[in-house]
Amino acid sequence: MGPRHLSGGVLLVLSSALLYLTFFLSVVAPLPLIFVRLTRGRVAAAGATFLNMALVFVLSSWPGLVGYAIFTAATSWLISELAVLFSGRSKNKAEEAPQALFRLLSSSAVGLAVVLLVAVITWATVAQVSPWTELARGLDWLGEQMMAQSPPGTMDPADWALQKEEWIRNLPSSASIAILLQCWVAMTLMLRLNPARIRERLAISSAFHRLWKNPEWLVWPTIASGFGALVLSGAAADASGNLLKILLAFYGLQGLAILSGVFDLWKLRGLVRALAFFLVFTLMLPLVLALGFFDLWFDFRAKLRQS
Repeated sequence: MGPRHLSGGVLLVLSSALLYLTFFLSVVAPLPLIFVRLTRGRVAAAGATFLNMALVFVLSSWPGLVGYAIFTAATSWLISELAVLFSGRSKNKAEEAPQALFRLLSSSAVGLAVVLLVAVITWATVAQVSPWTELARGLDWLGEQMMAQSPPGTMDPADWALQKEEWIRNLPSSASIAILLQCWVAMTLMLRLNPARIRERLAISSAFHRLWKNPEWLVWPTIASGFGALVLSGAAADASGNLLKILLAFYGLQGLAILSGVFDLWKLRGLVRALAFFLVFTLMLPLVLALGFFDLWFDFRAKLRQS
């Protein structure tokens, strides 16, 4: 192996830590570890994970290392291992692709949520602190900073107390949606890069970005949680509201798949396509959710194919 190939291999192995440390590109940091796992095996991936964690620890100490271990290393191992596991069970049928995508994403997201919960419980046990107390303390500090930097009269302690209560009440759904999006980005990049022909092994076509479809049974807990958020009160309403937001995030992905078909029909590519997605999500997010939810009854993609 020549120096150029060696340096390229080292850069590939360590690129996960470098992407994570940029903060803005941290969402794609799992991809190099996924690539190593699928193309070189578990031993090489374990070595790459250890080297990246060592680099992150040297450059950002314990807080950075913990974040990398949970949100990058755990994501990459969950996505790649579940992809390998499900590839051995996949049937070579095109109609299996939506189920394979949903199974891979939901399993990875649940696994990452468990990893995060175990990490929080372990930290609370070792440090002998209450996670909720520490969260409230951190939010109080954030509120002080925001009120100090806000123009006079724009934010007072009463306003911040309401905002803080709202954030804490929506914490379960906010954390769950963040985990879901982290796993979705990692899964999408893996399927686009297609290392070790993992897409073919999962019986998923190259047009997977248009194939996302939630199982039909998901509509019933979505309707039930929406009804509960409307008619219940107190903690029960909060729980129903959080569950509704998590389930709607799945329908947002389905709406995104429908929009991908629309943009393909309009031949939108590159920067124009990215700008269109940005405008739709920032200005018409309810439309995206509605497209995904009502697709069960109207099958918008079938109508697009007919057109």
